[in-house]
Amino acid sequence: MMQQSLVKLGWYESFEAKRVIIRQGYPAERYYFIVSGTAMVSVISEDQKTKKCTIQPKALLRKGNSIGEDALMRNHLRDSTVIAETAVEVLMIEKDDFVKIYLADPNGTEPDLVHFLRSVECFSQWPVQVLRYDDPNHCLQIYFRRGSVVCKDARTSDWIYVIKTDFVKIYLADPNGTEPDLVHFLRSVECFSQWPVQVLRYDDPNHCLQIYFRRGSVVCKDARTSDWIYVIKTVSVSNLYVISYAYRPIYC
Repeated sequence: MMQQSLVKLGWYESFEAKRVIIRQGYPAERYYFIVSGTAMVSVISEDQKTKKCTIQPKALLRKGNSIGEDALMRNHLRDSTVIAETAVEVLMIEKDDFVKIYLADPNGTEPDLVHFLRSVECFSQWPVQVLRYDDPNHCLQIYFRRGSVVCKDARTSDWIYVIKTDFVKIYLADPNGTEPDLVHFLRSVECFSQWPVQVLRYDDPNHCLQIYFRRGSVVCKDARTSDWIYVIKTVSVSNLYVISYAYRPIYC
């Protein structure tokens, strides 16, 4: 188990309040998992004209959050500074051990993420075995905290994201200002044929969004009390997922 490997290979460390945990621009050497306390993530930028530096807070990390995995996986320099706001306790793991846990199999066989990809329908005929899973620039496994942005724009990303557990929300907006696919789909649904679909606030995920449901997931606990209207667009052949458009009526 990955959790057991983390505990086995990691060690305890503590930081006093105001102490720097990682520093922007330095090589990534360790992974940190916060056991207690809070820490502030900040980015330091320099004005090219005045040469003055400004510090911009980005996020407040708490118990259960991790620090530094992205730079380790991509072999980049740290892109931010993290300072302990209060006394912080962490579980620390060296870079080599982190790579072994997340990116490679200790027996030299295919790691778990490759086995998972083989079970995904769209990869069933794809040569998964050629994946360079030991190179984080080509293939890696990432944990996203709830509320984190997985991909800002899938149309321009160089990466393919495959959701292994839980679910994500997809926010739909057309860069040309035209109606997105979900509006065209709703126009084709008989019960919406006489309904003013064009008034949908499709750029606001609080009113209209597309959701992928995995097999066995609950789409709606009680349709009688839900504020949402669910329109099923498609169900995969293997029943692995459902693509649903959810719409929240706007009452005047």
